[in-house]
Amino acid sequence: MSERVAVGSIRGRLPILVLLLAVLVAHGGALRAGFLYDDYHLIAENPAVLTHAWGLIWTSSEAASRDPQGRGFRPATLSSYAIDHVVGGGRPAVYHATQVVLHAAVVWLVYLVAMALGLSPGWAAASALMAALHPVQTEAVHYLSARSSVLSTLWLLASFCAYLRWREQETSRRTWRALSLGFLALAVLSKESAVMGLVWFVAYERLVAAATLAESVRRLGLHAATAVLSVAPAVLAVNHAVSGAFVSTDMALATGLVLLGRHLWDWVVLFGVEPVSPQPWVGWDQPVVWGAAALIGGVCGVGYAFRQRLPLVAWGIATGVSALLPVMALPFVTNVALFQPHRGYQATVGLAVAVVAAAEALARRVPAMVRSAAAQRWLRKAAWTLGGAVVVALVITNAQAGRAWRDEVGFWTAAVDKYPSKAAYHQSLGAARLRASDASGAVEALTAASRLDPLLPRVDFNLGLGYAKLGRYAEAVAAYERAVGRDPTDVKALANLGALYERSGAMDRAARVYRAALAVSPGLVAVQARLNALSEPR
Repeated sequence: MSERVAVGSIRGRLPILVLLLAVLVAHGGALRAGFLYDDYHLIAENPAVLTHAWGLIWTSSEAASRDPQGRGFRPATLSSYAIDHVVGGGRPAVYHATQVVLHAAVVWLVYLVAMALGLSPGWAAASALMAALHPVQTEAVHYLSARSSVLSTLWLLASFCAYLRWREQETSRRTWRALSLGFLALAVLSKESAVMGLVWFVAYERLVAAATLAESVRRLGLHAATAVLSVAPAVLAVNHAVSGAFVSTDMALATGLVLLGRHLWDWVVLFGVEPVSPQPWVGWDQPVVWGAAALIGGVCGVGYAFRQRLPLVAWGIATGVSALLPVMALPFVTNVALFQPHRGYQATVGLAVAVVAAAEALARRVPAMVRSAAAQRWLRKAAWTLGGAVVVALVITNAQAGRAWRDEVGFWTAAVDKYPSKAAYHQSLGAARLRASDASGAVEALTAASRLDPLLPRVDFNLGLGYAKLGRYAEAVAAYERAVGRDPTDVKALANLGALYERSGAMDRAARVYRAALAVSPGLVAVQARLNALSEPR
């Protein structure tokens, strides 16, 4: 009896162990990565993270980033960075370990949700494996700045699990509902686009549970209110930060549609996802827009067609596509990094469930289509072999793709080689070379960036850093003067320019730029000390 219980216990835990092992093998290399790109101003050089300013984190959008252009309101995500800093003192490995653990927790919850929705343990494990190993997930696991995508999905899954328990429980119902509401608030406070997770609940009520509209509204009223209240601060922060559209409304809509289509396409084709892939502005007269529209319409059409016969397929498509809708807003608020695979992280949950639910339905029909027992056994072996080969291929693909994220200079060198006309990639390469103490290479890359786009933000500031390290002080002064001319509130450029003026003996100029820096940020102790020193009689 005890042996049977032990065997049953091992079998019950085997899917979880397999899932965790797959995550570790595919993504464990992330622990050897460092900081990259936005990681510096969001985490490594963010005062709110470094000083564990909990009050500021939960009350101000200014805590989100060192860079004013990166401001937003994601206090739950920012708190996780601060906790990592408390634990690890700023070591990148600690941040990356947390990111891998969070991804593993997401995979585990996908398994639980899939079973709660009616999939058998084996098929639920298959959907969790897709969430663990699909190549669109690689960026989210290895890129620390993408933690908001992982963390918001984790809290959303927890909220949905608690909601399902609330619906089926006869006791402790208030506890489960309170947990569901709390987890939903944390999801939205991790990333504002998680508000689209409401579709998970609505689609479940209408498609899976076949509830009436009135019943759905009654059950989900508090969830809707919680999501709206939680997303309001982030919306206000974005409205405050955005000064206007970068292109016409028509072009922004067309580009947004292509972005959504690209995310769906990368998910469908499975292999070939690139870590850096620019998205140009497009208009309605370009075929790529209508190709994206056809793909989106086709996927949605499949969900609608099977909404009654295969409600889980419809649920997965509804939740997957709706999770991607926020990317359509990006062209209205930014012109930088429009396409990044990690923005499809949440969508993978629904799309994985949809694909696996369709496969399970097809597998159930095999006995009716193939009468021969031998043929059925052969098909099962072939399916297991093919599935195993795909899993192994995905593990290898993720492990290899993850290596690109461990070498910042190599990452941006590859991007520049592939897209030599993208000024932003040359700029990122220059910044990476500066951090690698390659000032000469940094100046070369930054000069190329400035030549391609003279108005690119921060390029002159970084050029000033590079020239100063090379001892080319006159060129450094000119670069900082251009940076200050473009942004008179750039206190770092003002401080560095003042130091160079001092070095050349232009004390009046140095005092003037120091005063300008202090007018923007009065708390600059070092700048105040230099100004005081200049004011002393000599």
